Amino acid sequence: MLGMPNTRRIGLALDGRDSFSRSVRIGACRYGLPGQDWVTRGVRADPQGIALLIQWGVDGYIVGVGDAETVAAVHALGKPAINIRGRCDTDLPRVGVDDPAIGRLAAEHYLDNGFTRFAFIGSATDRYADHRLAGFTQRLAAEGHAPLTFRGHTLDPADDKTLRDWLQTLPTATGVFAADDRWALRASELAREAGLIVPDDVALLGVDDDEMCRMTWPPLSSIALPSEKVGYEAARMLDRMIHGEPAPPDLLLPPLGVIARQSTALAAVDDPDVAAALRFIRENAHRPIGVPDVVANTTINRRWLEVSFRRNIGRTILQEVQRVRIDMASRLLRETDMSMAQIASATGIGSAQRLAILFGKKAGMTPTDYRRQFSLRPTSIAPPEQPPEHPRTTPGQPPELP
Repeated sequence: MLGMPNTRRIGLALDGRDSFSRSVRIGACRYGLPGQDWVTRGVRADPQGIALLIQWGVDGYIVGVGDAETVAAVHALGKPAINIRGRCDTDLPRVGVDDPAIGRLAAEHYLDNGFTRFAFIGSATDRYADHRLAGFTQRLAAEGHAPLTFRGHTLDPADDKTLRDWLQTLPTATGVFAADDRWALRASELAREAGLIVPDDVALLGVDDDEMCRMTWPPLSSIALPSEKVGYEAARMLDRMIHGEPAPPDLLLPPLGVIARQSTALAAVDDPDVAAALRFIRENAHRPIGVPDVVANTTINRRWLEVSFRRNIGRTILQEVQRVRIDMASRLLRETDMSMAQIASATGIGSAQRLAILFGKKAGMTPTDYRRQFSLRPTSIAPPEQPPEHPRTTPGQPPELP
């Protein structure tokens, strides 16, 4: 059986061991499927994998390169290539995630929950870890804080004792931001070996929202990334380069948000009434509660609780209730197809109109626009409003991934 005359061979040199790379591959394939003119081949992201692509005769490829030797192998291929990783500096066009923004979001998550002690763990060699630490440090510095840091090697068992001992030196209720979920999972296991309690002693936050985050105890909080969209946009960029267009500027997408689980479920404030109020809000914000309900679950009156809230977390009681509700709404917009009225009801906001008002103030966009841009559901793919600037080789146009 003869192949299609205009078939394009697309190589995917990605590390299949992590959920980010797997989701990138899904997004890339989703771009190529509608036109039926792409066939893909997955290989390891190393020089041996690139050599296989040379033998296969690719027209272009999407890679996640992590070392200079692999970069050299990519250049030797002499075909259009898009890099989706920030592990090292390359001159390849890149579609990826905004690493400093990930670090800033991690800092805001801890600050929003009243933490005053912070730490960072991550690879000593990966550039994305440098950039995430930089964003984390920058945001904390604006509030007068600085993180302790541990840099090592993820797969080196010799680092385990060093990291375990370092975790034991941290002050109680330290917010530990891990550069990725591998580091967060590793720290979680080492903390348990050392007799530390997560989140009371160390509150752990990772990046990627790997499925393993829900399979450890306690379940790990993690920052979700638009990984499928990275793959889709990388494929779109590669398609245009294959058709002779020059390489466009790098495209870095913002993180989707923090998926909060038990590993950071700690109100890290010294005031017991504020801590109790924060726990009550987190557990009951989905109900139609008001400020009087929050006050009733503390031992002081409303005036003093408001003063304590402003002193400890920089917000009023009502602002905190609204913040938690909007975070809940954001997650439902990303992960479900619930209507606006259903989301408003499920988050205690009440009506779709009020959801639009509160969400617009917090996110700077409507709930509908947010869902269109950040939805994680495959059904969110819709046909583009306009065709690409270049003609496709077969009928059909690729869908837009919001």
